[in-house]
Amino acid sequence: MKSQKEQRRFKRIFKYYRYIESDAFAQYLHEMSLKGWHFKEWKFWLEFEKGESQDIEYAVEVFPKGSEMDVKPGMDAEEYAEYCRAAGWELVDGRRRFCIFRKISEITLPIVTEEERFSNICRAEWRWCLLSLLTTGVVYGTSAVRFTGSAFVIMLFSNAILFTLLTLALLPVYEVLQCIGMAVWQVKAWRKIRRGQRPVYGKRREMYVLYAIMILMLARLTFVWGSEGTAGSAVVLWIWIGIIMAVLAGLWFYRPSRRENWVLQLVAGLGIGIILFGGLSASLTGGSMDREEMLSAAQKLPLVLTDYSRTDEEITFSYYEERSSILGTMLSGTI
Repeated sequence: MKSQKEQRRFKRIFKYYRYIESDAFAQYLHEMSLKGWHFKEWKFWLEFEKGESQDIEYAVEVFPKGSEMDVKPGMDAEEYAEYCRAAGWELVDGRRRFCIFRKISEITLPIVTEEERFSNICRAEWRWCLLSLLTTGVVYGTSAVRFTGSAFVIMLFSNAILFTLLTLALLPVYEVLQCIGMAVWQVKAWRKIRRGQRPVYGKRREMYVLYAIMILMLARLTFVWGSEGTAGSAVVLWIWIGIIMAVLAGLWFYRPSRRENWVLQLVAGLGIGIILFGGLSASLTGGSMDREEMLSAAQKLPLVLTDYSRTDEEITFSYYEERSSILGTMLSGTI
């Protein structure tokens, strides 16, 4: 009974907002307060507590001294909160560079000027966009090392794999377009400020496109690996996704300090890096040994037609596979 009462008293909602959606974030919290749900804290989710319907005004600001590693307000943010309280705003919670304030006085002062707010939001958004683009480039680059030479040629003669490669290419294309869109928005917003107008930091729809791309990528990888007879790779992929999500959920729920978060993620990153590097090294070493064995065996084989005509040996095993795609047909095999 107590658990059911607590569930009725608290509501947990998963929401994601970009820095340039700060006003939409604040408006959402305001609308929840009108329904009697008041923002309490930000862990793995946004947690609301049931109460009387109130017209509470919220302000969501980007703290320039914050970090993407912050899962709760740090010492700098607490000091910043004291200044904001004097201006009529109380810090409720925060994560990353977000700080969420609640209006506590009828007479309030702006937390920052419009120019400062614009600058803080743009710098934080650009850092996040470029970090995402760099991360995607590193992941794709290291993955491409394993698909070179004959392995890459074989992939070109499979429509399923070709379509999957095109699907995977959507992510970096999306992130590049997102950076271009951010640059266009920044120019338009700056022109509004120069005209004395206030930019709109409202809800944007790009994230839904990203969600669709991620779902499509995972679905295609799972389907292709299953159809190509390497379902184990799909299982490993989902296990890694589960591990990463569990680690992130633990960090967001436990909410360590920035320094503790750095240490925990560094240890986790090193562990994952060692495992991936070990697997990549084993793959490259195995491929190198296979090539050496093939070259050694090739030197013993007759390499001219007359040698074939004089041999009394018969072929004991042969395997051929025909692969075709929109690029053509390829016949590959072994003897």
